[in-house]
Amino acid sequence: MSRLGASRWLIAVPMVLLALATVYPLLFTANVAMKTRREYVLDRFSLASTLRWDNLSTAWNSVGMGRYFLNSVIVVTCAVALLLLIGSMAGFALAQVRFRGSSTLALVCLAALFIPFQVIMVPLARIMADGGLIDTYPGLILAYVAQFLPFTVFLMTSYYRAVPTELVDAA
Repeated sequence: MSRLGASRWLIAVPMVLLALATVYPLLFTANVAMKTRREYVLDRFSLASTLRWDNLSTAWNSVGMGRYFLNSVIVVTCAVALLLLIGSMAGFALAQVRFRGSSTLALVCLAALFIPFQVIMVPLARIMADGGLIDTYPGLILAYVAQFLPFTVFLMTSYYRAVPTELVDAA
């Protein structure tokens, strides 16, 4: 076996194993979702004898999955809109506008990326409880914004630094 062939095998084998480890749980879950209860109890790892699509509709309707999906769409849409609005304005200001403390503020945003969410989780929950935001859309949206705003500001700052100042001046 040539040297090039051996190095390709050293890369390909772990990649194939990683792909299988990633795809197998998805295929297993899809297979189990299509089985009858009896088939599942008798042999979990066998293929479903027939595809029972009504299992999916039963699961969707029995637990109110439609409402959960709508809640997720509402929360994610509002959180992403707020993150883009605030993050793009802050990123532009940090990248293009020179003001006193701009480099310090950029460092604070960068440092905030390294704070684990578990550190701010309890104080954030207390603030939300004091503000009456527990179990509300605004509370969940603000929690997501608080968690992802440092990354959004960092990302937008990096983007706006790549934009030439001449282009900004021309606008």
